[in-house]
Amino acid sequence: MMEYEARRTMPAECRIVFNIAADPTTLHRWLPGEVVPDMAEAETRSFIANRDGTERATGGPPPERFVLEWCSHDHPECSSRLQVTDQASGTSEVVLHVCWDGDRPRRDETQRSLEESLDRLGEEVNRRVTEPGD
Repeated sequence: MMEYEARRTMPAECRIVFNIAADPTTLHRWLPGEVVPDMAEAETRSFIANRDGTERATGGPPPERFVLEWCSHDHPECSSRLQVTDQASGTSEVVLHVCWDGDRPRRDETQRSLEESLDRLGEEVNRRVTEPGD
């Protein structure tokens, strides 16, 4: 199994970043299509997690982490996970984790693709939190 991971600090709280990242109408703007299979045919699951990654019930204090997981029917060998966690001063950290069973592109190409996808997500978040009406 090959595992890849990229992290990025975003200029907004985790709930805002997660809502932008998980929006099915804009996923294509930031997801690394050459690495992560098409979300249109994917099974997805989103949940709120405790800091240790365990799933938690809704309600109660504000969530510590938002998680989106997906796996494509066309590519069952690939599973992906996006985690968004609040950080200091109204920022958040996004972690994109992709696991592949089987052959994948070279590690450096795949890693670069994940990094570029988080750059695009950061641009989308920045655009939405700074432009009026979004």
